Amino acid sequence: MTREYPSFKIKRTVEIRELVSFFCHKYPPGFVFKGETHNFWEFIIVLDGSAVICADDKVFRLRKGQAMWHRPSEFHSVRTDGDVPLYFGVFSFHGTIDAPVSGKSFTVSAENTELFIKLRLEAGGIFNFYGIEGERPIIIKNMKPGKEIELQSLISRMEYLLADTMSGYSVVPEKKPSASEENYLRIVETISKNIGTRLSIEEIALKCNMSVSNAKRVFSKYAGCGISVYYNGLVIYEAKKLLSDGKSVGETAGALGFASQNYFSSFFKRITGHSPTEWRSKNGK
Repeated sequence: MTREYPSFKIKRTVEIRELVSFFCHKYPPGFVFKGETHNFWEFIIVLDGSAVICADDKVFRLRKGQAMWHRPSEFHSVRTDGDVPLYFGVFSFHGTIDAPVSGKSFTVSAENTELFIKLRLEAGGIFNFYGIEGERPIIIKNMKPGKEIELQSLISRMEYLLADTMSGYSVVPEKKPSASEENYLRIVETISKNIGTRLSIEEIALKCNMSVSNAKRVFSKYAGCGISVYYNGLVIYEAKKLLSDGKSVGETAGALGFASQNYFSSFFKRITGHSPTEWRSKNGK
């Protein structure tokens, strides 16, 4: 006799489907990781020292045993905080985080901090990597033969670590932003509010009541890149969203303040390597 039993469908809060990078490294005082965006999730944990991390329009100070996530397409940068070395770990992946983790930082237990380091050591026996730690991101190249069981074990424990961390307490900001942090945030806000205006650096500085030289200096300090690089990256991000939503190339160009469709197309190709039409074709639109 066949009997049917009721079952409970499990919805996974954390799911890792593809790996990008996994590394731990110590950086000297004064180190700045240039701001960037990418299409995958990234988990950053401070293993020793402290870091100033910019994430879109927020600035975080993470101490030892604290971590945060960068969601896909989120602009972020990292720099050392103070005159002590920074030791931090990064785990990047394509997958799903079905929880409100963006714009927050979390305390990681001592046990999970040790687990992160242990899993990175284990990963060295499972994968071949591109890059040298400290010089460029450590990208996973491929898996070593016969390591399927070890890989499944590593991913299961990393999913546990991420889920356990996000179920804990988020970090309460220690203090108000400094004057220079407020200036940086003012620049980011001005750019975001005028994404379709195509402001010059001089116009951005004027709107922020800052000199051009001071605006450039402050932005580079926190973002690790120039104002134009950030502005252009944000324009490309918005352009991709509009194209994905079904807007034509001409409509997208107009919405983002370009004088002509041809100018927008050449700008888009210069930044991405593809024309807007090519990009939409490659991305299933």
